[in-house]
Amino acid sequence: MHRKLILAALAAAATGLAFACAKASSDDVTDDGGSRDGPIMDPACPQYDLSKDPKHCGACTKACNGAQICVDGMCKAECDPPTTKCAGDAGGCFDFTSDPQHCGGCATKCPQGDPDAAGLVPGNGNPDSGIPMDGGSAWTLGMTTCAMSKCGIDCPKSPVVFTLCSDNICYDTKNFHERCGDCNTACQSTEWCTQGKCCTLGQSFCNGMCIDTLTDKNNCGGCGTVCPNNKPNCINGTCSNAYTYTDNFVNGQSANAQCTHWQQWISGLANSYSAMTISGTNDSVGITCNNAQITTLMAAALKNVTAYTATCNGHVWSNCNRYNDELWLDPPSQCSGNNCPSPGYIMRACIGNGNPNWGGIKTATCGGPNQTMTLSFF
Repeated sequence: MHRKLILAALAAAATGLAFACAKASSDDVTDDGGSRDGPIMDPACPQYDLSKDPKHCGACTKACNGAQICVDGMCKAECDPPTTKCAGDAGGCFDFTSDPQHCGGCATKCPQGDPDAAGLVPGNGNPDSGIPMDGGSAWTLGMTTCAMSKCGIDCPKSPVVFTLCSDNICYDTKNFHERCGDCNTACQSTEWCTQGKCCTLGQSFCNGMCIDTLTDKNNCGGCGTVCPNNKPNCINGTCSNAYTYTDNFVNGQSANAQCTHWQQWISGLANSYSAMTISGTNDSVGITCNNAQITTLMAAALKNVTAYTATCNGHVWSNCNRYNDELWLDPPSQCSGNNCPSPGYIMRACIGNGNPNWGGIKTATCGGPNQTMTLSFF
């Protein structure tokens, strides 16, 4: 009996040693400490590879949960944190906190821009894009982003700083008419947006106020540009030695302020000139009379609000003493009643309160379009 017990013990020890050697061989890791080269086997369940079987992971009876896989005998998530597994068409591992294609979940794709933007007209929305210094980058849809599992829009910051407004569109608020200065400020129809401020057409925002840079000799053509002594007058944004009246006129609106400017200007006309030019938005070159006698007599007629007519360089120049001057090129007759030619050349800034028929340069002269009209004496 004693001998049988000793033999049984020796057999058990030999079996254990053999099993230990087998385990040591299968559990070897690579020289660089990486994954195992082979399967993990257990004589108790030799039909399973314990290194990769999620129902028998590392031990015969150890099962991973449904969201895990078995790697080297250990249960782990299929995707490394912070990514999550998506099945189907989105198969792969994704970070729901920052991926615009899977923002907050596998099926949540952040939209590429706002469909309402299809109704935005290219440009900055200002009513007269032809006025000097009218610029700006208008708007953009920006770049779709995902942050903290929520979709958003990233607006460009260089070279133009865009602002995201509630319609999910990025605006250049320094130049966009309906978003001027901020998302909630819209300029009037007679204004444009310049440097984030609403100014009358043709004006620019300089030193904290709106200034007519078409006529201001201290800000001629742009803020801070001062006309020199030999060219002291600012005409359409350019320094010149001419004595000039120029103003912006708006379709359908009376010209009260323009009339005040006209009266101030004619009172300063000198006694002698060599030439005169009438021009405007639709005829920037204009028509010129270079007869010194006719030019001087016309200046006197305008200053004194008297009638005068003469032919110069193929055109009839006529001033009628109604409306505090009505300067007309090629009229049918002196002070004609047929005074709405289209197109025509008429300047009558003082036609009266509430009357929008202030004339036009190479346009309709009654109810004319938005434009600048200019008269210069040299």
